[in-house]
Amino acid sequence: MLISAASALFTNVMMREQQRPVGWVHFPGRYLPAALFLMPAVMHAAMLPTAAAMGRLQWQHWLKPGTDGLYHSPASRGWGVLTAAGLAQHIAINAIVGMIICDDAGAL
Repeated sequence: MLISAASALFTNVMMREQQRPVGWVHFPGRYLPAALFLMPAVMHAAMLPTAAAMGRLQWQHWLKPGTDGLYHSPASRGWGVLTAAGLAQHIAINAIVGMIICDDAGAL
């Protein structure tokens, strides 16, 4: 971000332009969900397959089904024994809440 800001400042100085204020009042709210979730989604879509292909994805043993076809999560998680749909639901909820918490923590 420092290099981007420096290059924008350099360009404004060289072009002798006045800096215009940002019109936050006119920011369309319908773009806010895309602005918050597009970059993390694209980054995960690009990085997870790459990490898996390189063998650097740290896979947990409980993310594989047991002999009964169910997923036995650790007691520390408190999820219990899950079906594939239940496991996917828990992981999706954790991902969404994690993005919200990380986004809010970055605003502080």
